Amino acid sequence: MDCLNCRAVNRDDRRFCRSCGTALSIVCTGCGFTNEADDTFCGGCGQSVSAGAAPAPEAPPAQARDLPAQLPQGAFLGDRRQLTVMFCDLVGSTSISEQVDPEEMARLLTEYRDACSEVVERFGGFIGNFMGDGLLIYFGYPLANEDDPQRAIRASLSIIAAVEALNNERSAPVAWLTVRIGINTGLVVTADIGSGEQREKMAIVGDTPNIAARLQSLAEPGTVLIGNKTHRLVEGLFVCDPLGPRELKGFSVPMDVYRVLQSTDARSRFEVTLQRGLTPIAGRTEEIGLLVSRWQQAKAKEGQLVLISGEPGVGKSRVVEALQSFVAEDGGPMVNLVCSSYRKDTPFYPVIDFLERALGAQISSKPEKVLDNLDVFLSDLGLGTDSNASLIASMLSLPTAGRYQTVSMTLEDQKKSILKTLVTIAKALSAQAPLLIVVEDLQWADHSTREFLDLLVDEVRTRPVLLVSAFRADFEPPWSRDPNVTILRLRRLSRPESIDLIDGVTRGRALPAEVRDHILDKTDGIPLFIEELTKLVLEMDLLELRDDKYVLTGPLRATAIPDSLQDSLTARLDHLAASKEVAQLASVVGRTFGHTLLLAVSQMSEKVLDVALTRLVVAELLYRRGLAPDVVYEFKHALVRDAAYQGLLRSKRLQLHEEIAGIVEDKFPQMAERSPELLAYHYREAGDVEKAIPYFFKAGDEAAGRYASAEASAHYQSARDMAKAMGDPEKSARCQIKAILKLANVAFTRDQLENNLGNLDQANELAEKIGHRVRLCQIRYWIGRTYYVMGRFKLATDYARMALDIADTLGGDDRIKTGPVNLLARVHCLLGEPVDAISYATRSVKQMHEAGDSLEEAAVSGVLAFAHAQHGEHAEALAAANHGVELAEQVGHLPTTAACFMFRGVVNGWFGKLADADLDFEQGLYVCEKSGDVFRKYLTLGWQGEARLIAGDIQAARNSLEQCLTLGNGLGTVFHRGAFEAFLAKAMLEQGDVDAALTTSEAAVATATQSSETWPLSIALRIEAEIQLGLAKPDLKRAQQSIETAIKIQQKRQCGCDLAWSHLIQGHVLAAEGELEAADALYAKTVLRFNGFGIERGAKLAEEARASLGLHK
Repeated sequence: MDCLNCRAVNRDDRRFCRSCGTALSIVCTGCGFTNEADDTFCGGCGQSVSAGAAPAPEAPPAQARDLPAQLPQGAFLGDRRQLTVMFCDLVGSTSISEQVDPEEMARLLTEYRDACSEVVERFGGFIGNFMGDGLLIYFGYPLANEDDPQRAIRASLSIIAAVEALNNERSAPVAWLTVRIGINTGLVVTADIGSGEQREKMAIVGDTPNIAARLQSLAEPGTVLIGNKTHRLVEGLFVCDPLGPRELKGFSVPMDVYRVLQSTDARSRFEVTLQRGLTPIAGRTEEIGLLVSRWQQAKAKEGQLVLISGEPGVGKSRVVEALQSFVAEDGGPMVNLVCSSYRKDTPFYPVIDFLERALGAQISSKPEKVLDNLDVFLSDLGLGTDSNASLIASMLSLPTAGRYQTVSMTLEDQKKSILKTLVTIAKALSAQAPLLIVVEDLQWADHSTREFLDLLVDEVRTRPVLLVSAFRADFEPPWSRDPNVTILRLRRLSRPESIDLIDGVTRGRALPAEVRDHILDKTDGIPLFIEELTKLVLEMDLLELRDDKYVLTGPLRATAIPDSLQDSLTARLDHLAASKEVAQLASVVGRTFGHTLLLAVSQMSEKVLDVALTRLVVAELLYRRGLAPDVVYEFKHALVRDAAYQGLLRSKRLQLHEEIAGIVEDKFPQMAERSPELLAYHYREAGDVEKAIPYFFKAGDEAAGRYASAEASAHYQSARDMAKAMGDPEKSARCQIKAILKLANVAFTRDQLENNLGNLDQANELAEKIGHRVRLCQIRYWIGRTYYVMGRFKLATDYARMALDIADTLGGDDRIKTGPVNLLARVHCLLGEPVDAISYATRSVKQMHEAGDSLEEAAVSGVLAFAHAQHGEHAEALAAANHGVELAEQVGHLPTTAACFMFRGVVNGWFGKLADADLDFEQGLYVCEKSGDVFRKYLTLGWQGEARLIAGDIQAARNSLEQCLTLGNGLGTVFHRGAFEAFLAKAMLEQGDVDAALTTSEAAVATATQSSETWPLSIALRIEAEIQLGLAKPDLKRAQQSIETAIKIQQKRQCGCDLAWSHLIQGHVLAAEGELEAADALYAKTVLRFNGFGIERGAKLAEEARASLGLHK
C-alpha cells in the first residue's frame, strides 16, 4: 500500500505510514474503492470497510519476506520482463563444514543468510531461492525499479562488505567466509512452474539466470562479475575491469565479462551523461529564462522557491543543469541535494551525500583527514564550534575520539540540534554570496531531509537564496501554496522541438522521414524517450550513412523498447497493484480504447473496472475523455503501452487478440463495419491469417476511397505479407496477387511506382505458376499503367497490347478488355497520336457506359476530349470534356473530377477560351489539394502554364510551370516533362531571360528525347526554334531544322492545333532568312487554319506577323 503523503510502500495491514505516520487509506476488496482510514462503510459499494478490507496476510516464509501483498494467491501464469539476476555463492562451504561442528555451521549459514537478506531488502531486491549456501536474487521482480541493474551491483558490493563484517565480528574465526557473485540483465519469463507440491512459485525462465550462474562460477572469491548488457546499463556509475570475451558453459558464443571494482562519484545516469557531454537542449528557452529570472531576483535578496514538476524523462534534470551552468558562470555557490529511491529510509541521506562530497570524504579517506576538512569548512563559515562539528561528525558517522567537547543529549534533542545546525550552515553560505540550493528527486527525500527543507523554506524568503526542487508530477510538496513560490510544470516537447532533439542526437545527419516519424510517434515529446529511442535506431542495422545523411537499408521494423527504459516503464506498471492487469488488457485492445469494449473484454464488474481505470488516470498513465457511455481512454505514452503489452506472455496475447476480435464481431457489429482495420489488426496478432486478410483488404479499400493512399498501401501490404504465410500455395498466390494489384492502384510517388514494378513482376510469376489467365491480363495491364504514369510510353503500349491479346484469347466477357483499351487510349493521346487515341477512347467510353462504370467513363471522356482537341475538333472535344466533368461530379470521385477539369481546361485553352480554361484549372487544382493527388496536380499546373502563356500572362505562366516541374522532381516522373520544360523556356524568352530560356529549351529537347515522347519532342523543338530566333546571333539553320522536325512529327500524328502554332514559327524562320514571300504565304495559310479552329489569339499573331513583312501596304 502506497502512502499518499510520502509515497512510502507499507504492508496492507498497516493503518499508519511507517515513514511519515500519515493515516493510510483502505482499499475495499469488494469493489476496489479507496476509502479513508477512519471510514466505517465503503464509499464504492456501501459494505462495511472492515468486512471488505483485505485481512492481514500470514507471515511469509523467510526467503519471501518482501513479497508484495498484491501478488495473486493462486498460480501465477507469468509475464515477460527485463530482469537483473544475481547469483551469490558462499565460497568453499564444503571445506568449512569439515572444519566446524554442524551446529556451528548452521549458525554461520543463518548469519550469512540474514546479512545477505538485509542488504537485498535495503536495495529493493527479492530473494527468489536459497540453494544451500547460494542465493538466487531478483532485481526487477516482483516489483521493478527504474535502476534495478544499479541496485543489484550496489547490493553485491554491500553483500561482500557485510560478509567481511561478519568475519570481523567473530573472534579468531576457524573458517573465513567469502562470497563470489555473478550478475546479468535480460529478458525472462516469470511464472509458477509445475503443479501441486511440485510447484515452484515465482520461478524465472530464460538465458538470463543461466548466464548469471555461469558468471558467478567464473568470479574470484570476493569479486563481482557482470555481463555486457548489465555493464551497458550502469556504465559510468561503476569502475569496471573488462575481462574480454569468455566462454560460458552451455553457451556457443563467448560473452564479454566485466569485474566490478567500485562505484564512481556519479549519482545517476544523468550525471554520467553530463560528464560525457549532453545532447544540445531543445525547446526549453522559456523555462530556463524563468529560472534565470528567479536567480536574478534571489541575488537582490528576494528569496525564491521554484518547484519543477514533470513526469519521468521530461527533462527536469536537464533544465536544472542549464540553471546550474548559468549560476556557475555567474560565480555563485551551489548546494546540490540528490535524493535516492533506495535511500528513502536513510535519515538526511542527500545532506550527508553533499557534505561528504564537500569535505572530500571517500571510502579510502582517513577519518582524521575528513574531520580536518570539516573544521576548515565550518571555520570559513564562522561556525567553528565543537558543538557544530560534533553534530556534523555524528551525521557522517565519523569517530571523533574526544576531539570535540560535547554535551550529552537525547536522540530527539540531537536531531533538533542537527536541523538547526544545517539551517545555520545554509544561512552562513548565503551570507557570503547569493546561494543556489537544488533538491533533485524530492519525491524520494527521507522524512528528516523534508523536515530540514521545511525549516529552510521559511528562511529563504528574506535571504539571497534560490531554492529549486525538482520532483515527479504525482508528488506534491507542502510548500506549493507559499506566496514566493514559482511552480514550473515541464511540458512535453512540440514536434519541431522533438525533431531538433533528434537532430542533436544524430549530429545534424538527417534520418529518413519514416524513421523520424516512427520515433516521434513512439516517444510523445518526452526528451529521454526521444534520445534513447534515437540511439537505439542508430545502433540497429536499419540505417546506413550516405552523403552525411542516413538512408534505410531495408523495411522499417518495429523497434523494441530501449533497454535503458525497460526498468523505468515496468516499474510504473508494477506499482499499480491490481490495476496493472487492466493496463495490460487495455494495451492489447490498443493505445486508444473505449470503455464499453474494454468492459466486454475484461469480464469484470463495471465498478471494479472503473476503479482500476481511475487509478491509471490518476497515475497519469491514461488520458480520459468523453462522457458515459462513450468514454474513451488513451495511453499517455506509446512506450508505456508497449511495456504493458510486452509484459504479457505471447500465448496470452494471442488468446486476448482472438477474444477481442470475436467480441467486436459479435457484440459491436457497427464498430466492425466502421473500423475493419481494428479486426484486421487483432486477427493478425492472434495469428489467424484467414480472418485477418479480408479485413485488411476492406480497410485498404475504405482508405483508398478516402484518398488516404499511404494508409491504403499499408493495409494492402499487410494483407500481402500475411498471404505469404498461408498454408495453401494456390490460395496464397491468389491473395498475394490481389494485394499487389491493389497496391498498384494506390501508388503515386516515384518509390512506390518503382516498388510496384518489382511487385507486379512477382505477381506475374505467381499467376503463371497457378495458370490464372485473367490475373495475367490484369497484371500486364497494371505494369503498362505503371509505366504510363512514369512517362515510359513505349513500355506502357507494349504491356497494354499484351494484356489486350490475352483478353482476346479469353473471349466471353468484354469487361476484361476495358483496362487495356482504356490504357491504349491514354497512351496514344499523350504520345500525340490523336487518331488512334480517338479510336481507343471512343471504344473505351462505350465499354465503360455498357458496364455501368460511370467513374471510368468520366475519366476516359476527358482523354477523348484531349485527343479531339489535338486533332483540331473543337466541338467534339468540348462535348466530351463537358460529359466527363458532369459524370465525375455526379460520382463524386475527387481524382477523376480533378482530371476532367484539367482536360476541359486544356480544350478551352487550346481553342482560345482562356478565361474558361483558367477557371477549370483552378477548380482542378482545388480538388487535387483536397484529395492529395500530387500527380494530377503536376499535370494541371503544366497545362495551366501553357494556357497562361498563350493568353500572354507570362509571369503567372512561369509560376505555374516552375511549381509543376518541382512537383515532377518529387514524383520522379518525366510524363510530359519535355513539353512543360519547353513552355517554361518560352516564358523565360518572353521575359527577356534569353540565356535561361536557351538552357531550359535544350533540357526540354533532351528530356523528350530520352523519354521517347515524340509529341512533347515536337513542342520542345518548336520552342527551341523560336528561342534561336530570339538570340542576338541566331542559328537560323538550327532553327529551320528544329521547326521542320516538329512539323513532320505533328503532320504524321495529325495534331492540327499544334501544327498551326508550328507553321506560325516556321513563318518567323522564313522571314528571318529573308524568304519574305514564302513567309507571307505561310502566314496567310496559318491565319486560315487558326480561324478554322476558332483560335483567335493565334490568328491575330499570324496576321500581325504577316503585316510586319511590309508586303501589303
